[in-house]
Amino acid sequence: MRFIKPFFIALLFCCASTQVDAQELKFDYDAAGNQTKREWICINCTQLTTTATAVTSKSDFVAEKPKSNSPIKDPELKLIAYPNPLTETLNIKFDPLKRFITSIEVYSMVGVSFFKKSYRYVEEEFHEMIPFTQMTPGMYVVKVSFSDGKQELLKVVKQ
Repeated sequence: MRFIKPFFIALLFCCASTQVDAQELKFDYDAAGNQTKREWICINCTQLTTTATAVTSKSDFVAEKPKSNSPIKDPELKLIAYPNPLTETLNIKFDPLKRFITSIEVYSMVGVSFFKKSYRYVEEEFHEMIPFTQMTPGMYVVKVSFSDGKQELLKVVKQ
């Protein structure tokens, strides 16, 4: 009984201290409904508000708007997709060394397929122009399949 009272007082103190620094998440979205910004708001904190803008990665589909028209390059695959962000057409270039592109598919963020095309072996540099004129602004995933069975996912933004 002697140890129970201090234990409950310590437990109450811990619970009260976590409520003082309560946190809230705030999200911003673009016109297409894509999450563009994530903001942690700490109520009654002495720290500054932390803002985190998500960065694109292979496992995270939340992305910020690219800051330049620099192409997406994968040096290991020699695959280039440009411009990003795009307005009308996406260009995909590939220099086949040990493998070649077998198909390209374009999906919206909800999984709707907008473009699909299969290819045969090409010895020279591969170049495909994918039209985006009829697509609404937002983020799209380009799935490139190769002859060795591997796939590469590229994220592009249509303005």
